Amino acid sequence: MDLRDGLADINVPTLVIGGKHDRMTPPIQTRRLATHIRDACYVELNAGHLPNREVAQRFNAEVTEFLLARASPP
Repeated sequence: MDLRDGLADINVPTLVIGGKHDRMTPPIQTRRLATHIRDACYVELNAGHLPNREVAQRFNAEVTEFLLARASPP
C-alpha cells in the first residue's frame, strides 16, 4: 500500500526512525519519508528492520527525548 501522497497532510510532531542496515525499508526510503512530512525529525540507528528490538535502549532513548521535547510544561 503506497500512502506517500498523504504525507504532506501530516501536521503533528513526527519522529521517523530507520535502521542503517534495514533491507526491507532501506535508509533512503525512511529519509525520503521524513523529508515529506512537515518538520519531521529523522533518526537513523545502527540496526536492521527492527531497531526497537535490535537496539532497544537507543531506540527508547530517541523516542523519550522526542516526546519530552514536545511535552507541555506542568
